[in-house]
Amino acid sequence: MVDVNRQSLIVNRQWLMVDSQLSINEQLTVATSTTTAINNDSHQPRITSF
Repeated sequence: MVDVNRQSLIVNRQWLMVDSQLSINEQLTVATSTTTAINNDSHQPRITSF
C-alpha cells in the first residue's frame, strides 16, 4: 500500500513539473480544447486518462 501511494505521488509530481513548464499560450490552448471536447461530448460517457 505504501509503495502504491509513493508511486502515485511521484507521478503527480512529474505532472506538476510538466504543467509548470507549459507556456501560457499552451495552457490556454489545452483549456480551450478540453472545454470544446467536453461541450461536444456532453452526451457521451466521460473517459479521463492521464
